[in-house]
Amino acid sequence: MKILNIVFVVLISFFIAGCNEEIKPSNANFKSIKGFDEISQDKMTFLFLSKPGCKWCAKQKEDFKNLEYIKKYPEYDFIKIESDEPLFKQFYTSAFPIISFPTLVIMQRNEAQFIVVEKIEGYSKPEVLESILEFNKDLVKK
Repeated sequence: MKILNIVFVVLISFFIAGCNEEIKPSNANFKSIKGFDEISQDKMTFLFLSKPGCKWCAKQKEDFKNLEYIKKYPEYDFIKIESDEPLFKQFYTSAFPIISFPTLVIMQRNEAQFIVVEKIEGYSKPEVLESILEFNKDLVKK
């Protein structure tokens, strides 16, 4: 019986140690910004506008993580803005209506002007989003 308890404790220890690996930070995260002046002019910008508690936003974010879009497309700055952030309110009030979540926007910054290339409202299937990212990745102005 003691051997069985020891084996059980060892197995639980390995399980707990294995779970800790998921906590390691990934280098493929969305970029955080505090203002629109932080948006690069040297890359395409992919805005992921989401709402806390939105199941489709969570699913879209999980797709990003699983398919490693951020690592796969270095031509883009991937920025996520939540609806409860002050920056979202500035974005929304700047004559850019957002009807549903998530909303995905591919855009280019030219000085103080933002040129929207694509706007996708609602969840986008991975194969559709991948083709859009691939198609627009070379549009950055040189």
